Amino acid sequence: MKIKSQFARIGYIQNVTHRLTGHLPSVDVHFSPLTQVSQNDIRIAERILRAFRKAQKDECKNITGDLWDNIQREQHSDFYAICDDPTKVAEYMNNMNQHGITFGMSSGTLPEYLAMVKNPVIRQEWGVYVKDTMVCLAEAVGAIPRNIDGGNLYLDEKILLKSIEEKIGISIIPSEIEGGLYTLRINNRSFGSRDFWSVYIAWKVHQIGGSDASVAEIGGGIGKTALYANQFGIKNYSIYDLPIINLVQAWFLIKSGIDVVLCGEGGNGMKIMPYWEFEKGSFDVTLNADSFPEMDGSIVAGYLKTIRKNTRKYLLSINRENGGEYGDGHTHIRVPDIVEDVGGLRRIHRSPFWFLWNYVEELYEVNYISKRPLT
Repeated sequence: MKIKSQFARIGYIQNVTHRLTGHLPSVDVHFSPLTQVSQNDIRIAERILRAFRKAQKDECKNITGDLWDNIQREQHSDFYAICDDPTKVAEYMNNMNQHGITFGMSSGTLPEYLAMVKNPVIRQEWGVYVKDTMVCLAEAVGAIPRNIDGGNLYLDEKILLKSIEEKIGISIIPSEIEGGLYTLRINNRSFGSRDFWSVYIAWKVHQIGGSDASVAEIGGGIGKTALYANQFGIKNYSIYDLPIINLVQAWFLIKSGIDVVLCGEGGNGMKIMPYWEFEKGSFDVTLNADSFPEMDGSIVAGYLKTIRKNTRKYLLSINRENGGEYGDGHTHIRVPDIVEDVGGLRRIHRSPFWFLWNYVEELYEVNYISKRPLT
């Protein structure tokens, strides 16, 4: 545990994008495990399991070998061991950040939790990392001047939050459905690092398309960008992902008070659908953040060809460009390379992503007149 704690402590500080100029800032790190399962939780579990089984039955996957095949095989086994029991699923999902199902999507794991319980220094450094993402958001939206030397890390969080909200025009209301996750506590609200970059992405989508835009998100994490897009007033929002990740998104958003429509259901609400349903939609803006490079290049090319058919205006891509190899000889793709191969999308903006220096933010105009035919 001592060795793991040392590695965890080094890792958090290395992920801070602003240079620390002195002592670690004081932060209020908070943990609120959700352990009590209600009858309503069990009903939600039954509902999301019905959608999950329907999607599993419908899935016909011809391409394998991307990063998420490895993750499902290695990290999700603890969920599959209990997935036939709605009560156990409800218990599992209430503390999902301590289980394998949120691997790669959330900033909480059981080893991290145990390290933070044992060592208050690690908790503080984790809180500083979360505050760093908050400072990135404030700088990105123009609430405060950019200061890479780290002075902004020492600003009061309450003042930062107020400045951000005044600039973006909404109150940021994070979900309390964060079982097993340490968070930064500000004004009785609990924030993880992905809350702040999800607010930024939702704000960016709103800047691009407005509240009336029809938005598709390919690969939605646990659903945080969708949550904040809803707070910006974007109601026509659809998520497309792997069936097991749809299950996580459904739990998170239903428990967060969002009306959703799941696989096999009718009605109105935010759509949470398996990935193959994407080709049936029609959108103004399609978003992909932190997932295209984790797919096989042929899968990404297929998505881009579909985007040329079903997206009227823009593709927003926020993805890493230095992922390297994974698994058995697979390599993280670069989105611009696949865009160039497919054709028909014109890049109108490219810049570093404010929160992670090895990530790039790109905006493409869709249905740009190209000499290359769509095949």
